[in-house]
Formats: sequence, structure tokens, C-alpha cells
Amino acid sequence: MKSMDEWLRSEETGEPFSHCVHCHLPLLEIDEPWLVNKEFRRDECVLEYAICVPCRNDLTGRLSEGSKGSVREFLRNEIDWETRIKDFMMMADPVERFASCVICQTGQEACEVFGISALHDSGGELTLGPLPLMICGGCIAKITERLSPESREVWRKFLDDHFSGPSDETIPGTGFSGLF
Repeated sequence: MKSMDEWLRSEETGEPFSHCVHCHLPLLEIDEPWLVNKEFRRDECVLEYAICVPCRNDLTGRLSEGSKGSVREFLRNEIDWETRIKDFMMMADPVERFASCVICQTGQEACEVFGISALHDSGGELTLGPLPLMICGGCIAKITERLSPESREVWRKFLDDHFSGPSDETIPGTGFSGLF
């Protein structure tokens, strides 16, 4: 089983993420928390990035209020956060949080697509709370369905600006795991 450090390091470099994908500033120098988001298709990481919280807030701030409200409502209705946090806190190793989808409880081994997300404090230490977590491709698709066309365009532009390759929404999963 992979350690948390192995899950959260860059698959491309084998090293911990060092810079925000959006502002390009060194994560340990900006005095802000940051997220690591990765998406997998089977065992292959197909999208990975670290984004500082101010850049994440800028990105999510460009999503429509209707989209944000719809996603928040979905997450509130589909996840018993109180129980989930209690379960998380009882786990001996936080990597166990990646074993199943935080929403539907589908096991990672049954997922063709899944995303993981983790929050680090400004000093680079993993923060334990609602994150880290794993979301299966089916639940990511349910989140994506709640986005307006304008909000989908914001996400498409983020992908186009920062990554090469297709950003085709018809492929399950979109890297949204940690943005909401």
C-alpha cells in the first residue's frame, strides 16, 4: 500500500509539489495553505496539480453562484459529514481515506476513475479534517452535472491554461475533487 507521501507527490517528478500550478509561486514561501489534487484512471495518474488556497478561491470565485450553491447542496445532502469526520479520525493512517469514495463509499479498487484531494498548511504539513479524501468518477460526474455551462467553461479554461492534452468532459472525471 502507498504511503500518504507517495500518494501526494508528483507522479511526473517523483517529488513533492513545489509550486502552485496557477500563480507559479513556491508553495513553502507564500505563507498560505495549498491543495494537492490528483485524478486517476485505473492505476494511471492523468491529472495532478498543487494549487494555493488564494488561487483556488480565485478559480472557484469565477464559478456561477448557482453552480456553487448546487454543488454545496449536493455535498451537504449526500455526505453525512459528522459521521464521515468521526470515521476519518478513527483511522490509524490517513491514507485509509483513499480506500473508498467519501460520497457513495464505492471502494477504490472498483473505480475506473477517481480523484484524491489533500490540504497542506502553509508549512507543508498535511491537514486532517474533511480532507484528505477520495471521490469516485461517478460522483465527480454528479458534481459536474450541477455546473452551469459558464462554470464548465471556467474549468475548461483552467485546464487549457495549465495542462496539455484533452479536457474533454465526456471522459469521466474532471479533477474537481478538491475544488469545492
